[in-house]
Amino acid sequence: MSAEETTAEKQMECLKKEFDNFQLDSKEKIEFRPNDAVVLYPSLGNPAVVQKQKDTTYLEVLILCKSNDLQRGEAAFHLRLSQWTEKDRGTSCFDDGIMAHYLEDKDSVAITECYSIDKDTFGQGKEGPDKGKDNYTLRFGQLNVFPWVLEGLNKYPCLYKIKINLKDKPEGMYNIWWVNNADYHEVKNRPKWWNLVQHIKDLSAGSFKMPLPFKKELKEYSGDVVQSEDKNKNENIRASIYHPVYITSKQHLTIGHVTDVHLDSRMELYGQSEASVIEVEENNPPVADGNTRKITLKDFHIPLKDKLANYNLIFTDICEKLFSKSADVLVITGDLVDYNRGIHTPQTYRKCFTPISEMWEALGSDITKEEHYRDDRNWFLFYQKLLDLYDRKKKPVFTMLGNHDYVNYGAAPWPLWGVPWNGVFDQNLTLYESALCFGKKYKSSEGFAKDIKEKTDYVEWYSIFINPFADFVVNYGDQSMFMVDWGVKSNVLGPSAKSMVAPVIPKYEGAGGLNHARHLFKEKSDFQSSTTNESGITETSESYQPFPIKNYSIYKAWVSQK
Repeated sequence: MSAEETTAEKQMECLKKEFDNFQLDSKEKIEFRPNDAVVLYPSLGNPAVVQKQKDTTYLEVLILCKSNDLQRGEAAFHLRLSQWTEKDRGTSCFDDGIMAHYLEDKDSVAITECYSIDKDTFGQGKEGPDKGKDNYTLRFGQLNVFPWVLEGLNKYPCLYKIKINLKDKPEGMYNIWWVNNADYHEVKNRPKWWNLVQHIKDLSAGSFKMPLPFKKELKEYSGDVVQSEDKNKNENIRASIYHPVYITSKQHLTIGHVTDVHLDSRMELYGQSEASVIEVEENNPPVADGNTRKITLKDFHIPLKDKLANYNLIFTDICEKLFSKSADVLVITGDLVDYNRGIHTPQTYRKCFTPISEMWEALGSDITKEEHYRDDRNWFLFYQKLLDLYDRKKKPVFTMLGNHDYVNYGAAPWPLWGVPWNGVFDQNLTLYESALCFGKKYKSSEGFAKDIKEKTDYVEWYSIFINPFADFVVNYGDQSMFMVDWGVKSNVLGPSAKSMVAPVIPKYEGAGGLNHARHLFKEKSDFQSSTTNESGITETSESYQPFPIKNYSIYKAWVSQK
């Protein structure tokens, strides 16, 4: 018998025993199969909220795996759970208690049969492939996963639900992840454990087109993180994939709702701007005095940073106040960022003095060029703010997308797409304040030309690092929420145009029509078209919606549950 056959026999014997003869203090070395997998649920924007009860505290997890015969003992071995504060630290297989509990009680971990992934796996409502097959709260029919996420993870074709009893775990926030073989060997000697390293590498190396910032700025997975103080050298931005788990014994959850936050890296510049609302000769030129502007006549220095309504800061302030008052969870609905491609200068990742002229030059530069702007830069900003909220408050946050999240460039920061006028400008600024904010090209900025093309390309980064689910149901006890994605397409003409286009577009709703949401109650989407082939079979296809709308089937299953 060859060495390879001997190893395979040992592995199979281990599986048959399901770790029954393995003790915590055993010196025996056991070979495990390379069961590489990815945690699909929970995600940073769709966390697991687990109700703690006397004897049962069940966490349900969705994983994509390479193996089609995964065993529950293997799942117990590969899954790790840590306190949220320890989310970047490596653990042994017994630190979290999942494996230890499994060795004491095999029923503490359960696993479903292997499900394959195709276009009918998710979002089919009562007709989902898991109908009547298990007693899980998590149902494939009530989830709609962005298809490009599954395409990018096609190395993991096997879908499983795993249920873990966390009855002994104290209440609080945790992180769960799956340790792959390559991840373990690569990061076990590093000071920090970056989660799902192999997952990220599969996405960036495979057929999936990984968003540009990963290729150009995310270097942490190779251990090469730039910490440069040279403002001419782009600093890298750390990002990792987390899977939050929140355990609470509350009978009902208090839900805080925040919407249309429009985070924008421009605000990181404005929040440091020393441009004065009133400029006097004594304070000019605006040169540096250390990390601030040199001011001679302070009575006439009213910096823009002190007058601006910085909605990046307002977002954090509102969320923290909601959590501090009574909210157990937050729901952030739509327009998470103002647009995709944000400005990237030293002031967007640290506080430092920059001459006002340089800030204006950066803001007024061509947004399509790489000099000052980056794809997905505003998603990095939202990710950082969201993760900071998790770290500070240790509470879960649910997210979904709006129409602004699907566009690459911001609409012009003035009405009528750059046509000069004497009214109120963006953020309710005066003409002069707009000039301070946007620089000398504020009337005809080349950087913020009108662009309202919505594409799924601009939410790819979000779907990988924050939330892979377009539509999803959240259940907790007898409470339930149905989160519905925007759906890419929107109306951009104002309500006054309704009468003009009504004869041409009878169902026109005016600007900002919620196209995706209004199909919640429609059996057949307006985006679908039906054709009959030569055999008399009617075929339905999506006309221009880039991912399937499954609202109606999810809705029917949702309202029929207890």
